Amino acid sequence: MHGNFLEDPMMAKPKGTKGSHHILYIVISASATCNSFFISTMAPIASRMLSKTDIEKRLTLPSKSLTYFPPLSRDKHMVDFRARDEDGRVWKFRIYTRKANKYRKPILTKGWREFVCSKHLGIGDKVAFYMEKEDAGSVNYRVKVERAVKLFGVGFGA
Repeated sequence: MHGNFLEDPMMAKPKGTKGSHHILYIVISASATCNSFFISTMAPIASRMLSKTDIEKRLTLPSKSLTYFPPLSRDKHMVDFRARDEDGRVWKFRIYTRKANKYRKPILTKGWREFVCSKHLGIGDKVAFYMEKEDAGSVNYRVKVERAVKLFGVGFGA
């Protein structure tokens, strides 16, 4: 295993904290396969540090990430897609947007809770989605989890 230390001033301050805080991110990769290395060198199309709502109900993604996922069906405002994790398991997710609202905030619904429970995700962990375009024009999606780390009893976000 190896770790990289990153400080991301653009990330939101964890809820419930006061004053000035610096967040230290420790990215731990337990796999040395080519796919894991490739994922770590790609920019994510969507990433989020998980909150209580993300863990218990659904994952809300940034609106700008919607353009990177498969197009939504016009009638239903939803689309299913598959993403492979670092262990090679393929997960089926559904992106949903509100029908009656111009603000199309994408929400991951179907498959999300199963993913959370299977990966034992917690508040402060980070999930990132990646898009990989192949020469033949097809698109593959990847999902990566970065664990929040506690050092000397102090929690650090992923």
